[in-house]
Amino acid sequence: MRNALIISVACLILSACSPLKKLEVGVELAPEIRIPGSLPKVAIVNMVASEASSKTYIETEFLYEGAARDGSNAVCDEFLNRLGKSGNFSLQPVQYRGDDRNAHREPAPMKTEDAQKLCAELQSDVLFVVEYFFGDLKREVNESSEPNADGKPVFVAKMTGRVEASINFFYKDENGVLQVLKPVDYAQNIDISITGSSKSDAKSNLGSSRTIVANWGSDIGRGQSDRFLSRKYDIKREFYVGKTPDFKQAFKLLKDVKTEEALKLVTPLTNNTSKQLRDQAWFNKAVIAEMQGDRTKALEYVSKSDLKEAYAYKSALKAILE
Repeated sequence: MRNALIISVACLILSACSPLKKLEVGVELAPEIRIPGSLPKVAIVNMVASEASSKTYIETEFLYEGAARDGSNAVCDEFLNRLGKSGNFSLQPVQYRGDDRNAHREPAPMKTEDAQKLCAELQSDVLFVVEYFFGDLKREVNESSEPNADGKPVFVAKMTGRVEASINFFYKDENGVLQVLKPVDYAQNIDISITGSSKSDAKSNLGSSRTIVANWGSDIGRGQSDRFLSRKYDIKREFYVGKTPDFKQAFKLLKDVKTEEALKLVTPLTNNTSKQLRDQAWFNKAVIAEMQGDRTKALEYVSKSDLKEAYAYKSALKAILE
């Protein structure tokens, strides 16, 4: 998938005699999942919960039955909120189609024909489905065998267990054909310990089972919503200009956000008979590649340059990519 770019460029001359000029570049990368159309309609379906989570609920030290409901709702709510803030989607209220059952099983991806029926029913272009959520958490508080530095008792609250989830995606392409994305499955063993000066203090510091499954669910919703949103970052790079006419013209083109035209001027110089000019061309080509959103390609290009500036640039790219 090609990256869509929104690039703002400000040029600062380093000094009158320097062959380098600085580019300050803001780059916006296209989302991982690009949905066609203006304000596509998004339906969010929770196949686990029967209703929204209430602010009032029952949780004792030995009983908490709302893990599947509260965790799945946290996924949906975070996904809805983040897409809503972007202003790029038409969002429907969450649909609840589950029974709140917190039962361990293997994920069972929604069938395409069932997704098609839901899309038709909800008149949506995108279907986000929480197909499965399970949480099994146990909390206990015990006094530590080791007192603190003042000789006072220390209590340790511990939460252990496992949380699992499965997310399904469907969307309509430019021709209105429903596309099925690979289901995303999550599973994590939970093992959290925290201390306190008393049992109640340790328990309070640990937090409730509901808080833990809700935070875990929110992380899922946040991560999945990011796949639909563009990503922005800023870069400040040097660009070789010197006395080379093609470099000068390429730099002017970059100021006007014409990266493809600039690339056509720089690329032939990577085969120049002058070693210095070739190195400068590979360096500049790397800068253009990064401006186009391809830092992997930028690293490939700058690695072909032996300029001293290239080594620092290469290290910076490696740090970002790692």
